[in-house]
Amino acid sequence: MASPNAPGTGAGIGTGSTSPAYGIAPYVERAVDRIERYLRESGGGEAFVVGVFGEWGSGKSTVLREIRGHYPNRPPSTEPVVPAAAGAAPPGVTLRVDFNAWRYEREEHLLVPLLKTMQRVVDDYVAMLPKEPQGIFSSKVKVESRWRWLADRAQLLGACTIALTRIVKVKVGLPGLGEVELDPEGALKAAQAQIDRATQLREAALATPAPARPLESLYYDLNTELGRITRGVGAGDSPPLNFVVLVDDLDRCLPEKAVEMLEAIKLFLDVEGCAFVLALDDEVIERGIAHRYRDYLNPLQLTADGASGREAGFMRHAAPITGHEYLEKIVQLPFRLPRWSRREVREFLTTRYGTPLSSWNGLPNDTLEAASVLPTPDTWLVDLLVDGVPPVPRNLVRAIELLSFNRDVAITRGLGGRLQAYPVAQMVLLQLFAPQAFRFLRRGHAEGWKTFERRLRRDVKEFEGAPDAVRDALQKRPSSSSGGFYTWWIDFCRMRLKHQADDSYLASTELPLAQLLDEARDNRNGFDPRNLFLLARDTLELDPQLEPYFSLFAESMPASGAAAPVPVAPPTAAAPAVAPAPAAPAHMAATPVVPPPELAAAAQAGTFVRPSVPAAPAATPGAMAAPPASNVAPRDREAFVQQLLSRSQDAWRNAITREEQLAGHTLDERTFEELLRQAGDAPREAGWLETVLPLLDEGQVRRLVRHTRCLELLAQGAGLLATDDRAGRPA
Repeated sequence: MASPNAPGTGAGIGTGSTSPAYGIAPYVERAVDRIERYLRESGGGEAFVVGVFGEWGSGKSTVLREIRGHYPNRPPSTEPVVPAAAGAAPPGVTLRVDFNAWRYEREEHLLVPLLKTMQRVVDDYVAMLPKEPQGIFSSKVKVESRWRWLADRAQLLGACTIALTRIVKVKVGLPGLGEVELDPEGALKAAQAQIDRATQLREAALATPAPARPLESLYYDLNTELGRITRGVGAGDSPPLNFVVLVDDLDRCLPEKAVEMLEAIKLFLDVEGCAFVLALDDEVIERGIAHRYRDYLNPLQLTADGASGREAGFMRHAAPITGHEYLEKIVQLPFRLPRWSRREVREFLTTRYGTPLSSWNGLPNDTLEAASVLPTPDTWLVDLLVDGVPPVPRNLVRAIELLSFNRDVAITRGLGGRLQAYPVAQMVLLQLFAPQAFRFLRRGHAEGWKTFERRLRRDVKEFEGAPDAVRDALQKRPSSSSGGFYTWWIDFCRMRLKHQADDSYLASTELPLAQLLDEARDNRNGFDPRNLFLLARDTLELDPQLEPYFSLFAESMPASGAAAPVPVAPPTAAAPAVAPAPAAPAHMAATPVVPPPELAAAAQAGTFVRPSVPAAPAATPGAMAAPPASNVAPRDREAFVQQLLSRSQDAWRNAITREEQLAGHTLDERTFEELLRQAGDAPREAGWLETVLPLLDEGQVRRLVRHTRCLELLAQGAGLLATDDRAGRPA
């Protein structure tokens, strides 16, 4: 007769799942078919173990949820009572047991909570079985006679559970449980008393005495008693009680705890009628086995040959068993969940998260609040997620959730009209999948992300006039997608440090970031920070002001659009003399560039402009008024000046964003004089001037203009001043 919990009576595949079409259904169907065949044909007294292997978030719990629907633990309360044919066995029962191993990780022995969970499932099922009517003066309630065998089994399982709980008292080595607390005399007596009580209840209910014998050892008798629970003790007590135990979150346990769970299954619950479905990451088990046998892997020092002076040799012992071999001995049906294809990822995102993604349908450089007016929405965010997120369901769900959350936070804080969508999305994914690199950038190294983009896009303008060794290394640069890209970048940074030992940005930001990004790529989930850039879009560039994207803050962030320039009158009096400065190296002189229109006009008119200094944040009600703008010194003057004089425009911005106290203030005189001294009289490009001028007062602007010949450079760039090609000086 079919089990009351046979497949088809419960929820089908896809019930309660988020998406039954993403490769899960065939695995569930075949696994359930194989479990049912085992339960019908089981023999030999062994359990059947299915292993669902996959990395964290790959859908293992979804597989268990789908299998759960085939075993609803619903008693046949509505079925009519059909008299059994002569000699026919009563119907059997298959019960599902859900066990979350991680929830009980702090328990000293996982076998105890597992048995208690099994006992609770059986007791709950018995409580729902049809009851026989009793006399009005009787307080006893009995299940129908056809189910009394199951009530008896429930009592026996409860006895075994109590026995195991009481026997765990004093620490003694026991196979499968490591060190177990055991009180040899008292515990065995208590356990035997529980078994005897269950036997007496059985005899009273069915009037069929069961063979009794003393309980001699936990290891042997627990296994035997569990066999009686699932298969009975004879022909008259033969209805099968099957267990389908779904064990989840093993890969969240400590590796040694996960191994303990497997050993408990193999050594104590390896009885006919038990099918286990284990959702686990096999690498966790491999680490647990390596930890268990770590003493075998330690090097043993051999005797040194003192006569010849040779160093002592070392010998490594192989582990008695590897993690892979260990799983082979326990799991009969292992299968691994596949990673989704790019097509499946795109389908999942567009079908399940179409509404959240519609908020990002504008162009990548649109602000978060910019409404999409494109006839066809731009799919840049889906492209970024397909490329950048490891193709695992949980990763994709977390990415979408955090994207929506951060977008809402930014808009609530009034940044929706300032922050661009593309960098916001990048920082969300970097935070999720390379947290160490994200934290590094957030700690005052934000411009390093812009440097990373320049290296990926082969932007080499900053290396014009660089030493031959630097230019040769640039020629050997691999493609952005090459496996050797990070190695080249790290070596390139180290080589440049030999020629620019005083470049603090290179030493403190670019090189450490390259190493962190390389470490982030070398992970088991397949994430690569390079995939966070839409390199196929040649005209796409990051917002030059990246610091606000790491914390979603508005302080010191200029509003959209350029601030109105403030004219500065040409100098009428001689500025204070500045000590002669050493000439800057040739490679530090930038090629003249076409300046912005307002700077070119200022150069032509003989005046200069200084962009307005960003206003300090408004004081909150009741707070002390902010002091007026004044000269402020950076915390690290030497590093600040070195970064301002670096070849990299990312270093200029990084120097300023690291010194939050400069917002709304100008540089102190000592720092400014040090900047002039180290700058020499080499001309500076317009971009550098635009970066530095907001930090200076009017007198400092005049001195900087005269000292760095920036007016000449701007006039030349605008075509307003002829140059002598031989010397690069005005003709």
